[in-house]
Amino acid sequence: METTSLRTAQSADESAQRSSTAPVPGNRDGSILVKDLIDRYMAGYAGRDDSFPQRLRWWHAKLGARRLGEVTDDDIFHAIEELSAQRGRVFAGLDADGKSIFRSKGKPFAPATLNRYAAAIGAVFSWSIKQRIAPRGWDSPCRRLGTRA
Repeated sequence: METTSLRTAQSADESAQRSSTAPVPGNRDGSILVKDLIDRYMAGYAGRDDSFPQRLRWWHAKLGARRLGEVTDDDIFHAIEELSAQRGRVFAGLDADGKSIFRSKGKPFAPATLNRYAAAIGAVFSWSIKQRIAPRGWDSPCRRLGTRA
């Protein structure tokens, strides 16, 4: 009897968590958070690009709290502009506590790197359209961005 009530309590907690962040299946109102969308995309990612998850982690931190339907091309453009002002970093090893150490490259990100960041979030948006997660008629904000040369 106790295990049944425990399962019921756990299942109630899980459904409360899902209802607060995940959309109801078939509901395409754009209310899913970008971070949840990225997590769902990465759960099935089987690509060969080892840097792709790192780029999506950056987008997760940058736009994760926004709802999919609220993301505009201006958001993507300004995020890429902010990234272009940063300096590239390379992994330099681990410290005594096992934390990663990064060294600055001293120069800004290359245009190709910025294009890869835009392509990473664009892939997630395209996937959300194909999976019928994005609102009907919603167009990926990345389509209105140009590439950098």
